[in-house]
Amino acid sequence: MRECAEELGAEVLIGSVAWAGRLDLPDQDSEQRFFTARLVGLDDQRRTGPELSEPWRGTYETLRVSLDDPALDEFRPAELVSMLRERGGQLAREAATLVG
Repeated sequence: MRECAEELGAEVLIGSVAWAGRLDLPDQDSEQRFFTARLVGLDDQRRTGPELSEPWRGTYETLRVSLDDPALDEFRPAELVSMLRERGGQLAREAATLVG
């Protein structure tokens, strides 16, 4: 919830783990967990953090990507994309049932 609020300005309700795995990044190897979540609100003005306050990091834009959008293929890790293509509809239905 904190990461969503900080980096997206989003208020979310968090559900179960949808996918977990290792993410091999150039400077680190880390375990990542992705959760189902229901978006309650989104306000770009509430975004904070070093990613947004240090201009040398570049600019960040919040995008919504549908499960059939070819841009989803660019997301990483690729295993997460495969899982979303296979189970994304089911996960969206589960997320819609989350209550706060």
